[in-house]
Amino acid sequence: MCVACLGEIARAHSQFEVAIPAYEKALLLFRQVGDVASASNCTWGLGEIARMRSQLDAAQSAYEQALEGYRSSRSVAGEANCIQGLGDITRARGDAAGARRQYETALALYARIPEPYSIGLAHSRLAELAEGTNRAAHIAAARAARTSIDRPDLVARLGELG
Repeated sequence: MCVACLGEIARAHSQFEVAIPAYEKALLLFRQVGDVASASNCTWGLGEIARMRSQLDAAQSAYEQALEGYRSSRSVAGEANCIQGLGDITRARGDAAGARRQYETALALYARIPEPYSIGLAHSRLAELAEGTNRAAHIAAARAARTSIDRPDLVARLGELG
């Protein structure tokens, strides 16, 4: 577990040369003990790094692999995170309609938990793709979610959306 946490910390600080081997080591350990959810967390983290590096095929592969593990371990949050990541990849490839569908799917999963931080993030991504009243509705929903977790820094970022 500690090795995976080191990977998380390194990824959060964009120290990918530290994060990748930490995730890979933790992934092997989690697989050895049959901890599917934790192994999926490591795979998702590797997907995040690949996405941040614009290695879209590698990111997609990692998200899809993690998604399978999250579904088998019934991790709704993990499943939603993977779908949202796949939406980011779909959007980066120029398919706004496909990304919108994936963000909406992720949002529905986050709402089941409920997970206000991620709900706000999904609404902000949807707002970026929407126009008119749909855009305003997503901004308002993102604002409400972010306000509920006392994140004025994230609420302020919504000003960039309009």
